[in-house]
Amino acid sequence: MVVAFEIPRPWPRRNGLSGRRYWPALVTVWHVEPGGHDAFEVCKHASRWQWHVWHWKVQIPFFRKIKRSLFERCIECGRRYPWGYAPVSHQWDGPDARWFRVRRLNYHHECSGLVSLRRIRESDERLIRHLFAAYRLGIDMDETEALALLTDARGRSLEFQEAYRLQGILGYERDDDYTLVRKRSGGAR
Repeated sequence: MVVAFEIPRPWPRRNGLSGRRYWPALVTVWHVEPGGHDAFEVCKHASRWQWHVWHWKVQIPFFRKIKRSLFERCIECGRRYPWGYAPVSHQWDGPDARWFRVRRLNYHHECSGLVSLRRIRESDERLIRHLFAAYRLGIDMDETEALALLTDARGRSLEFQEAYRLQGILGYERDDDYTLVRKRSGGAR
């Protein structure tokens, strides 16, 4: 899709940071390449006035805002979007949401950040588990012995917080005698 042209609204809006006036689009007309091809692959016209009218898609931002505020909800918290609030989708080329179809994969900005952090943490935990398994095989010890070697207070190679976090990620804890044991409840996934 390429913007063919925009029709600006007749009243200006001020930019919140610079204070300058600008005229946002009242109507945006997109040229959509047939068959989902990249821009200018099928319709090779360099001038927007030579594009086929039947390939145009008209978009009215005002109606998009109304649709979002009435029908769409954040999939993390379940709340509706405030007026004029741009949702985040975490997808590059997702399904096109028509007026009667509600897009289900949108987040508030804050919820998007939370979901991203959660995904990064899960990815880090998987990476740590794989690295620990490789380390364990390299020194030919079972899991508990290798973890004790890394996290024991006497001569450990990790700082206390790092050792404690590694124990938690791998599903272990220290008992009253400071011996490593598997967590009883809510342990490793």
